[in-house]
Amino acid sequence: MDNRNITLDAGLEGLYRLVVRDARTDEIRRDTGWFKNLILDSGLNRLGTGTAVGYMQIGTGSTAPNVSDVALATWSASTSDLQTGFPATANSGSPLYISSKTWKYRFNAGSLNGNYTEVGIGWASTGNLFSRALILDGGGSPTTISIGPTEYLDVYYVVRNVPDLTDKTTSVVIGGVTYSCI
Repeated sequence: MDNRNITLDAGLEGLYRLVVRDARTDEIRRDTGWFKNLILDSGLNRLGTGTAVGYMQIGTGSTAPNVSDVALATWSASTSDLQTGFPATANSGSPLYISSKTWKYRFNAGSLNGNYTEVGIGWASTGNLFSRALILDGGGSPTTISIGPTEYLDVYYVVRNVPDLTDKTTSVVIGGVTYSCI
């Protein structure tokens, strides 16, 4: 019997959104909107071997993310305060079949005070990142987000599994006869 593996391609895509709120009124002060990140080699290698996310990290580095990164360029703080009360998992259904999972982590009022330029999510309070991004403005350019002592920061992260829906061709041998299949 000839066993063949059929490779099914899928892509992962991640997005961040940072929302700064007034701690007393919950009024939104600043909102970055959604921006893309780089899922790191360390994050991909972590899939299937353990928890890949559990801490949101924020920093002040300005170095562009690289797939070989394992930490923020300049770490400032982290939180494991996972918020609930929103749809965490979704599936787009036909025809794209994109599945996604969303996390929302909170940096409580007083835990941050300053200007921040990078964000990452991973499985430890420092380093061990699944993904990393410079904070981007609506035009896709690196920017700074300011957080005062009377404000709190909610960081949303969504990872989307985007399957390749194109047909794959291969052949199998059954009883000495080769069959083409899609």
